[in-house]
Amino acid sequence: MTDRGRLLIVDDECEILDLMKGLLQGDGFTVFTAESGLRALELLNDYSVDVMITDIRMPGMDGIELIVKAMKQQPYLQCIVATGHGDIDTAIKAMKLGAINYFQKPININEVIIAVENGLERIELKKQVQYKNEQILQINSELKDANDKLERRVAKRTETLNNLNSKLIKKNKAHLKTEVQLRKREKELARLAMAVENAAEDVIVTDSYGIVEYVNPAFEHITGYSSTEVIGQNPNILKSGMHDQEFYQDLWSTIISGKIWRGIIVNRKKDGTLIEEDSTISPIIDNADKIIGFVAVKRDISEQIKLEEMLRQSQKMEAIGTLAGGIAHDFNNILSVISGYAGLAREDMGDPEMLANDIEEISIAADRATGLVRQILTFSRKSEKIKQILQVSLIVKEGLKMLRSSLPATIEIKPDIASAAYVLADPVQIQQIVMNLGTNAYHAMRESGGILNVSLKDYEISDAEMILEQKLSPGRYQLLSISDTGTGMNNETKAKIFDPYFTTKNLGEGTGLGLAVVHGIVESHGGAIVVESELGQGAVFHIYLPVNDEEDLHSQSMQMEPEPLIGGNESIMIVDDEKANLKLLSKFFQRQGYNVSVYSEGDKAFRAFQNNPCDYDLVITDMTMPNMTGTELSGKLLEISPSIPIILCSGFSEQVNREKTLEMGIREYFEKPLNLDMLIRAVRKMLDDR
Repeated sequence: MTDRGRLLIVDDECEILDLMKGLLQGDGFTVFTAESGLRALELLNDYSVDVMITDIRMPGMDGIELIVKAMKQQPYLQCIVATGHGDIDTAIKAMKLGAINYFQKPININEVIIAVENGLERIELKKQVQYKNEQILQINSELKDANDKLERRVAKRTETLNNLNSKLIKKNKAHLKTEVQLRKREKELARLAMAVENAAEDVIVTDSYGIVEYVNPAFEHITGYSSTEVIGQNPNILKSGMHDQEFYQDLWSTIISGKIWRGIIVNRKKDGTLIEEDSTISPIIDNADKIIGFVAVKRDISEQIKLEEMLRQSQKMEAIGTLAGGIAHDFNNILSVISGYAGLAREDMGDPEMLANDIEEISIAADRATGLVRQILTFSRKSEKIKQILQVSLIVKEGLKMLRSSLPATIEIKPDIASAAYVLADPVQIQQIVMNLGTNAYHAMRESGGILNVSLKDYEISDAEMILEQKLSPGRYQLLSISDTGTGMNNETKAKIFDPYFTTKNLGEGTGLGLAVVHGIVESHGGAIVVESELGQGAVFHIYLPVNDEEDLHSQSMQMEPEPLIGGNESIMIVDDEKANLKLLSKFFQRQGYNVSVYSEGDKAFRAFQNNPCDYDLVITDMTMPNMTGTELSGKLLEISPSIPIILCSGFSEQVNREKTLEMGIREYFEKPLNLDMLIRAVRKMLDDR
């Protein structure tokens, strides 16, 4: 194997020496190793070395001192520094003393080889420069001799000048041609520079190591950083923390291989706000096919993404509006049951068995109302798109319940839920698919009624199978099919059915976003959606969702019999601006033996706790209250007593959810209406765990 160069590796850790020696020798380099700076100087005295890779921190002689002495011994020597996480400033000092590069441990051997090759090229350039200087000296000497000869040959001076004049005329012509070409090139470069300077997209140019060399005005405007702040820096000053290391490794490996990377990057502006940018990063390659730098062109799409989310949310509201009459009808039925059995309960006061039955019916009706409210809130509220492993069958059944409550009796729903497989999906978006397609079917059948068929089955796709020209990877899928017996569609309508804002409904009946949103959701889940329809024959939508292979890890646990309620004698503070809730909770916990203090205002509760924090063992607070919210109260109480257990209750809030609540230090989060059995068990557990 050809010797690619002579390397000296200096490190006081033998394992690192052996590892790097083996890797570099395997790549064709001759490698010397030294465990100390003194031993390195001895080797440099005995052998000619091209590149030295040295650690910074070593006993006896550190890497800085070694670099200074080594470069005096061998002027052509190229030095590379390997540092730990805390040695960056020292590494920069080494670079100022003449080191050509530095790396943080653990070292990426591919990056080291690239740096070594750059060092070898620098040596070759130095030698070429020296050789050229020697040639110049030789030429100067020869010119002096020639001048002496010219002086001695006065008789031939006229002839020599004429010859030189002829040569100069030819050179001037060539020079003029070159100058025209240069001026043309300068104009092209000036036009390109002006285009980059005036571009709306931000542009970053870096060297081959990723160090920023140029940013355009759009970059300064979008990020808030001036050019002087970022030139000479690594672009990771924009790092948002929203991407993992694998994301950046994939990006870097793509561009250093000479390929173009395209994707969306979440960056952090100087003021701390996040922006999402559609980015293209390309390598800059010279005439020798060598990468000499990189250029990134990025477009801020943060507002575009917000608008898309607003469109999805507006479509949800459109679906809710379509179903509002049915939802009101269902609520009125529930209220009628509650009101009716409440009246019966008053009449059955003398019959405990009948009274208990009346109360049980009231409780069942209240649970139905709770479930309906939760479905509406889950579907309509804005939420982060969080995918999790779930059973689509459960989401479909919940969606059908809401549809059944909302659609007129002239439309019959026929479910056929045969698959219990799991998929990786966002539950809110899966429910939105069911609701959007369900309301779409309702519009197709509302005049004459009909049948809404909903089926969920397992489906296996073999190699190279095509689903109506939509290529899907082979494997297991869930096939959700939703069909109606409505008016159907012609081929022209089918071709546009998933286009945004395309609608066959009358003015004011819809935005035309429903099916476009469904199409986007299905594609974001790695699936496909196809439609089959003919005029007068109804329509059927087929949705293919890939089954998750880890479904067995998420099988439902067996139902356990509830344990009997356990009371206590601790002191509980309850805060709620709804006096009926205060009265209910106070009675409930007092019956279980607890000492209860109630407050209808957050600021009064805070003052009471501030004066006597030791008087309370646990706090239950509502979220939405005048003057001071539940989260504000909880934060103030935790400042006084960080260990106080707090339970936050909320009827509805866009600002908080269970995850955000727990991040604040609040122990538990309950949605209203409260399940008192679950609430008192949570209270008992928190008090026991103190």
